[in-house]
Amino acid sequence: MTALREFAFDDLFKFNRILFDPLTEVYTIAFYASRVFEFPMLTEVAVAPNGQVTGFIMGSRVRNKQWGRNGKDSDKMGSHGHVNALSIDNDYRRLGVGTLLMESFRVKLEVKREWYIDLFVRCKNQKAIKLYELLGYTKYSLLRKYYDDDDGYEMRLPLSQDVDGICLKGRKKVIDGFHSAGRELVKVLRTLFVRLRDAILNML
Repeated sequence: MTALREFAFDDLFKFNRILFDPLTEVYTIAFYASRVFEFPMLTEVAVAPNGQVTGFIMGSRVRNKQWGRNGKDSDKMGSHGHVNALSIDNDYRRLGVGTLLMESFRVKLEVKREWYIDLFVRCKNQKAIKLYELLGYTKYSLLRKYYDDDDGYEMRLPLSQDVDGICLKGRKKVIDGFHSAGRELVKVLRTLFVRLRDAILNML
């Protein structure tokens, strides 16, 4: 039987094989470590009876920048839950591990009286999208070029605090602006940096 426990720092060195999945977004060790230290209750691992780590979820609480009309909703919805990463070992998929981790995450945020949970997922990751939809998540917006090789969806799940589904208002079909422009800017700056470095090296 699969058991859940809080993420321990040494778990960072136990889930390399899980991250081999090309649809799993890989972050730096520093990013994972920051989530473990800042939100220990929102980071969990699933462990098989033999002690093997079979999956993990990393989450956080994000401050809402703006909400609603006349500022009233802004006062209510000060923050929301966010799934930074969810990944399951390929050998343990379709066994309910992902559902177990996601439901545990939801319950914790219900206790914290958050209003909703959001996450980002690749458009081509249809299996993950189907799982999220079965858990009640709704596609909120389409983010063009959110990933280097794919568009992304922002998906949201209203929690029991959000009786009227306020978090789903203003759903958009496409968001190009900030996400795609920001990534293109990073690529341009990276190219310029490489050229500058090469020019300096040639002068030495």
